[in-house]
Amino acid sequence: AALVPTVHGAVEVAALRRGACARLTSGEVVCWGPSFTACPGVQAITGLAGITHLASSAGHVCALDGTGKVFCWGDDTYSQLGDGSFTSAGTPVQVQGLPF
Repeated sequence: AALVPTVHGAVEVAALRRGACARLTSGEVVCWGPSFTACPGVQAITGLAGITHLASSAGHVCALDGTGKVFCWGDDTYSQLGDGSFTSAGTPVQVQGLPF
């Protein structure tokens, strides 16, 4: 285990095979590790607000916001991001077809 010194106010952590994300008390999400090499170190995930829960798998992360919308980003080899494509995304995409 290692302290991530620039992450403050984490209330939930979701681990990937090569990285991790934290939901902060503010409802924002930050991620770090080799899975997020576009920006070394801890990076805020843009396009998200009011996040209430995080979930992850080996290569992707999903976030639920306070209105019931789900956003996912990362590996999309099997269309696991839920946007109808097979295109990996470095930024969150809204999951399609949910009743919200």
